[in-house]
Amino acid sequence: MVSLLAKCIDECCPKFNKDVTEGFAKPILEGAPEFLDQIFRESIASLNKSVDLNYIGYSLPTPEQEFNRLFSGSENRINYDLAKTDIFMMDLNFMLNGRPFVKPLYIPFAERGNLISISNTVYHFIPVLSDTVISPSSKEVFVRLLKDKLSFKSKTRNIVINGERTPVEVIYSNIVRVNDEQVEDKLGKPLPAISLYMLGEMGLKATLSKYFKIKDFFITNEVIPDDIKKEYDIYESTGIKPSNLKGTSYIPHGIKIGVHKKHGRSITLDNFMSGVIYGLDILPNEADNVMEVYKSEYDMNNEVLLWRVILGRIVYKNNHTVTRILTDFQEVFNTLRSYMDNLTKKTLKNIDINVESFFDLCIIILSRYNEWLMSYKEYNSSIKNRYVDMRYYIFYDIIIGFNKFINSLNKRGSKNKHLSDREVIRIGLIELSSKKIYSLTKAKSINLAIQMAEVTSDIMFPKVTAHLED
Repeated sequence: MVSLLAKCIDECCPKFNKDVTEGFAKPILEGAPEFLDQIFRESIASLNKSVDLNYIGYSLPTPEQEFNRLFSGSENRINYDLAKTDIFMMDLNFMLNGRPFVKPLYIPFAERGNLISISNTVYHFIPVLSDTVISPSSKEVFVRLLKDKLSFKSKTRNIVINGERTPVEVIYSNIVRVNDEQVEDKLGKPLPAISLYMLGEMGLKATLSKYFKIKDFFITNEVIPDDIKKEYDIYESTGIKPSNLKGTSYIPHGIKIGVHKKHGRSITLDNFMSGVIYGLDILPNEADNVMEVYKSEYDMNNEVLLWRVILGRIVYKNNHTVTRILTDFQEVFNTLRSYMDNLTKKTLKNIDINVESFFDLCIIILSRYNEWLMSYKEYNSSIKNRYVDMRYYIFYDIIIGFNKFINSLNKRGSKNKHLSDREVIRIGLIELSSKKIYSLTKAKSINLAIQMAEVTSDIMFPKVTAHLED
């Protein structure tokens, strides 16, 4: 009778989801090599062609191979931590200047209950309820990519549209970080508008064509006849010196951009044009160079280089030479082209944002920035815009380390035609240590996805696996 009652109770009661009660970490980390392999393949695609380094793929050495590698060196004394640590070795296989090059990495694995031991100390992984790449607030839009974290902000200023002063948003982001202690601000805290990044990739003509389907437009610094004004929306500067621009004297530029009214106006177009006008307001002396590009036989490459110079002078606060700017920004744009990896594109697709490049995302931000700021509470509270993540936080330092490895090689490669094996290996040791994973518990900042397990013998659920970080 008792067994029959117990059976009835068991059949009627809802069952716990074992994927939840026993923890997400173990199955997630079992796929870690494939996850990292995909990221490494996409990251190395941005490597300077002058650096002869090719990523072949990964392999997992056996414990015996790992042991032999650790203890077969010529050193008389070897330090090795015998304390229990739940990690295994993953080899990154490269071809460096035509020769095999192996870069080992330690990768964590988890036990049942999200538990992991590091140097005999038991921790437990915590799933994190994350925003799906886009995280708006009342003051900015935060974008979390695998390769970078970017904050997009805005400043309201006036431009003249069809003869009327119109308040618009200059949407900007400090994509290129500059050490203010090493650069003298000769301009006065200028804002790097994302419109200028788009122009630095493809120029005004191609940008208007690709993202706005605009073919009929013109750019001029001359007086526009009234009959033309009736047919075109005219964007121009107020002629007033930007409030944050240094200096007392200011000679405004006279550039005007006309877009045929058949294309229609939009908030996206107004925000885009505001960034273009702002860039010229900060550097009015560049206006003649812009007009020269459009008055002569059009060359897209010449226009792109000009906008990169304008953007570079704003980012570097008018410190560096044109040669230095163009060299640096060649690498900047090579890196930006690799920002939109397949994993990020797939994640964005879940919130109905379909993009193929970072510049596609920029146009989305220009179009939806105001909407996101106004409805950020509703956006952030919608489960559609959130997902449970763990891998990004666990492997963040490894991913960033690999990206720094590539970026450092790009900087060296742009200055030197040939990097020696020793130089590449040295950079790899600095930026991507084999024991990078230990930063999970030793980093200065707290990692949301891991914390010390207080009582490991306690019941798994709800004491351990029911935790969720927001």
